Amino acid sequence: MDNFDRAAETQYTMNGLLRYELWQLLAQTQYADYNGSFYKTGAFSDVTVTCGGHAFPCHKMVLVTRSEWFFQACAGRFREANSRIIVLQEDDRELVGAMLYFCYALDYDQPSADLPAVLFHVRMFALAEKYSVYGLTCLAADKFKKEAKNGADKAVLAEVVREAYDTISDEEGMFGRAIMEIMGHELETINLDG
Repeated sequence: MDNFDRAAETQYTMNGLLRYELWQLLAQTQYADYNGSFYKTGAFSDVTVTCGGHAFPCHKMVLVTRSEWFFQACAGRFREANSRIIVLQEDDRELVGAMLYFCYALDYDQPSADLPAVLFHVRMFALAEKYSVYGLTCLAADKFKKEAKNGADKAVLAEVVREAYDTISDEEGMFGRAIMEIMGHELETINLDG
């Protein structure tokens, strides 16, 4: 095999790898879209998550691959394992719906404008920690940063800091870094005492 053949083979291999990486990216996107449609329709659901009087038809296989808490609940360590119903009584229905949608589509939207977006993302981060939903803490922190950069009200930011301090353990410091990045020097001018 001469140098030209080796170069052609290397180029073919590199193109093949590039095509494979693009295919993987496309497959992941299609997977999220496909799973998102399963969430929206409830087709073939085998477990129902209830919260605030609303029933969310879900799929154990999706939930257990995204959340350690749901894995434990479905694997027999919680009373829910023998039932097809998981009750989340203490949580906000809109947040739970957005969290469950994330498990399928790897994204979430803020369902209503009743709550400032930056506060919604803080609460989503806290819920993701509570239920150990992989990837959702990162997404909530990123969405918080983007929303806060759009110019959140100082009073709302003060509420965000208070709520984050009260509800988030943030063992990796991810949300704390996001707050500091956005607010930095403004923390001194915000009244945190309420």
